[in-house]
Amino acid sequence: MSGFGEREDGTFLLALSHVLGVPELLRVLEGSGLALGDALARLLHPSLTHGEPLPESVRAEAAAALSKVRMRIPARAGLLARDQARRPDLARLLDPLFAPRAARPPADAPRAVGCPSKHEPPGRLRELLPGYRILQLIRDPRDVLVSRFYHDLAHVSPAMLPLFAGRQRDGTLRQRDDWATAYFAARRDELLAYYADFAHARLGPDVRLVTRYEDLLADAPAGMLRAAAFIGVAPALREPAGGFDLGAHCERFAFERVTAGDAAQIDAATGERRNSFLRSGNAGDWRTYFDRRLAHDLGPGFAALLVLLGYERDGAWIDALPDRAPRAWDFSRLRSRQSLVRSFRHLWEADPAMQERFPNPTDLLAADGGFLGHLVREARPEVMAHRADLIALARLWNADTRETVAF
Repeated sequence: MSGFGEREDGTFLLALSHVLGVPELLRVLEGSGLALGDALARLLHPSLTHGEPLPESVRAEAAAALSKVRMRIPARAGLLARDQARRPDLARLLDPLFAPRAARPPADAPRAVGCPSKHEPPGRLRELLPGYRILQLIRDPRDVLVSRFYHDLAHVSPAMLPLFAGRQRDGTLRQRDDWATAYFAARRDELLAYYADFAHARLGPDVRLVTRYEDLLADAPAGMLRAAAFIGVAPALREPAGGFDLGAHCERFAFERVTAGDAAQIDAATGERRNSFLRSGNAGDWRTYFDRRLAHDLGPGFAALLVLLGYERDGAWIDALPDRAPRAWDFSRLRSRQSLVRSFRHLWEADPAMQERFPNPTDLLAADGGFLGHLVREARPEVMAHRADLIALARLWNADTRETVAF
């Protein structure tokens, strides 16, 4: 699993984060007969059959996942009040998902699962959830590469570091001359693997609805209604009296509102939020960073992917690129402390006592140093070695060391 976390239940965590963030959806789903709890459980345990009673162990796993997901919902988004406890009432959220059903839902009851662009491929979801309709969100792969680069600067792990730098004979780090070829080739291969079955016949229009991120930016309510019609819940979205105001919901999650007050460092020239997880909500950002050499390095397979997804008709866009991109890749956005925490987060996830002691392992402003301080004080050799490498990279790249909880 990639794109959301290092754990294998990344899709489950993602889905639960949306349930937690938009509790109104529970009412819509309940009224539409969607077996969301069954779908989530099957993502964790594919061996479960539809309608089979869910074992208590699944509920326990869901509770554990929710306890982690709660920290992925920033108070600034308006989803949780700023003074609200960061531990939500798990029982209240889980009961609608795992309550026993009096009878199996009708065979024609709508069932659907979302498929974000960097999580389970639709073909895999088709295997896990036969009979479910699939909503697949895609984005221009060139913008995905730009976004992923800046995202990765906050997640530089020991395995990722060699893509950017090599070790000289004296042990010091030096940036690779061919870092772009190495790094973007790895990310390109991930995209090609994800979209390998995009045109498969088993993912026809009766099974999957493909929605482009760019179209949602242009008209979010229209995109949501199209998706709702596809899975059979459009009436519930059109009736504000049912507890769900579609227009207000889209406005609630507008980029400007979600990022308001997140203490991000704003780039005066571009408006980008340098140290925010939500760096830029624009489409077409790739034009600022792509040049002809990068496009050629990505190869014909990447160019063919753009045609497959409908973002280009042919490879003519490559010839239109400049010899030198308007902007250079900004390595000063490296987040060394954030990267250290992310690289060893698995230690926190494996230790309930540590989770209780440090409810938010990525809080870099904790008075006692938080989980980051614990990692340094414990001085494990692998932790300290990576810390030294990150410090060296920060110096090499003149990295901006101001890091905030917002990232």
